[in-house]
Amino acid sequence: MSSRRLGVVVLVAALAVVAGVVAVRGKGESVAISRAPAFTGAELAAPAGTDWLTNGGGVTNERYSSLNQVNTSNVASLKLAWQIHLKSGGTRFNSQEATPVVYKGVMYVSTGDDDVFALDGATGQTLWTYQAHIPKKQITTACCGFSNRGVAIGDGKVFIAEITGRLVALDQSTGNVVWTAWNTRWQEGGTMTMAPLYYGGKVIVGVSGGEMGVRGSVTAFDANTGAQVWRFYTCPGYGDVGGGTWSGNEWQHCGGAVWSTPSVDPNNGLVYFGVGNPDPWSDRGPGDDLFTDSFVALDVNTGSLRWWYQTVHHDIWDYDLTSPTVLFDVTVNGQMRHAISAPGKTGWLYLLDRDTGKPLLGIVEKKVRQEKSQFTSRTQPYPVGQAFADQCAHKVDYTSPKTGKILKAPDGKPYKVGCIFTPYNDKRFVAYAPGTEGGSDWQPSSYNPSTHFQYICGYNGNTALVA
Repeated sequence: MSSRRLGVVVLVAALAVVAGVVAVRGKGESVAISRAPAFTGAELAAPAGTDWLTNGGGVTNERYSSLNQVNTSNVASLKLAWQIHLKSGGTRFNSQEATPVVYKGVMYVSTGDDDVFALDGATGQTLWTYQAHIPKKQITTACCGFSNRGVAIGDGKVFIAEITGRLVALDQSTGNVVWTAWNTRWQEGGTMTMAPLYYGGKVIVGVSGGEMGVRGSVTAFDANTGAQVWRFYTCPGYGDVGGGTWSGNEWQHCGGAVWSTPSVDPNNGLVYFGVGNPDPWSDRGPGDDLFTDSFVALDVNTGSLRWWYQTVHHDIWDYDLTSPTVLFDVTVNGQMRHAISAPGKTGWLYLLDRDTGKPLLGIVEKKVRQEKSQFTSRTQPYPVGQAFADQCAHKVDYTSPKTGKILKAPDGKPYKVGCIFTPYNDKRFVAYAPGTEGGSDWQPSSYNPSTHFQYICGYNGNTALVA
C-alpha cells in the first residue's frame, strides 16, 4: 500500500469572516479545556456539529457536518482567520494527513512526527504540546513514509498511535502521558499511522506496515489502563475461520494492514474496518488470502468475527481496501437498509448491508485472465455501477510519440498494456489500471445523508509490474 506524501505542516482556519462561525476572544484570553466524558455510543453516533468527536466526525465516519453558517451565499467572503506552523514534520519523510478532533472549542491535532497539539479553535493559540521524540533515523520499517492521521479523545484523555507501534494516552488538560502500551514494534515490521478510535471505554487501533512482513491486526485497549481487551488478526492461522485460504505459513507474515479508523454501529454492536493487501505482492502460494482486501465486522466488545466480504481475491496488484468504512441508512427498492460502504483502490465503490455483509446493490463474480505462476483467482468481484477511476492503462502512456511503438520496460522488453486484474509474471512488465495509488487510497470519503451522495477522492493512474 503506497501512502502519498503531502508534506504540509501549516494548519489554517478560514472561517472568521462569517458572523458567528468563530468566537472572538480578547487579547491574551484563551478557551478553557473541557475534559471529554466517557462518550456513549449515541453521543459518538450523533451528527457532527460544533464538536467533531472522532476522526470521521462520529463513529459512522460520514464526515458530514450539520453546521450551516457557511453556505453558498457567503462562502465567497471567507478569509483567513488564523494559521499556525506545527513545528514538526514537513520533510520528505513526513506527511501531514491528520484530521483534527474538536471538543468544546479546542482542536486536537497530530503531525507526521506523532507530536500532538491542543489549540484554541478560535485563535489558534497553543494550549499544550506533546512531543513524541520519534527516532526517525533509526526506524527502517516505515514502508510509506512517516505520517499520522489523527488522535482520539474520550474520558479525559487524548490517544495517539505512534509509528513506533506504541499507543499513548495523554491527559486532555495538560498533554502529560497517562499510560503507554505497545501494540506492535517497528523492529518486527509493524508500525501505526491510523487515528485510533475511542468507543465503549476502549481504544481501538490497527497495525500498518503491510509491506514489511507484519501480520496485520486490530486491537482494543482499556482506555483507563492501557490493558489489552481483545485482538483480531487479519490473517487467520490454522484452525481459524479463513485459515485455509493461506498457503503454508504465509499467514505468519501476511501483510493485511489496517490503515484507517474503523466505524461502529452502536445498535448492533459491531466495529467495521477495511484491510490492506497481502504481502508479498506476488509469488505467494494458492489461496484467496483472507481477510486481505476485505470488509471485516467484529463484535466491538469481544473482537469475535461476525462477517467479512473480500473485494479482491489473491491480490497481486496492491488493491488495498484502506479508505475508512462509512455507515448510513438508505432506502433501496422501498426498503430501509443499513448500509456500509468504502471506495477501493480498484476504482469501485463497494456497498454492503452492514448487518450481514451481503452486497446491497449487487456484486458479480466474473471470470478474469489467469496466470498459473501467480495462482490467480478464477474470478473477481465486479460491483454494479460505474467505476470512478480508469480501469485500463492508457496505451499512449507506453507508446513512443516518435515511432508509434510500445516503449521498452527496464528489462528491455516492450510493456504489455492491460486493464484491471490483468495478471503479470516474471517474464514481462505488465501495465494495469488503477495502479498502486488507486482508485482511492487512504483518503477518506464523505457521505451527505440529505442527498445520499458519497464524495470520493479518486485518482487516475497506472502501474507496471513484473514478478
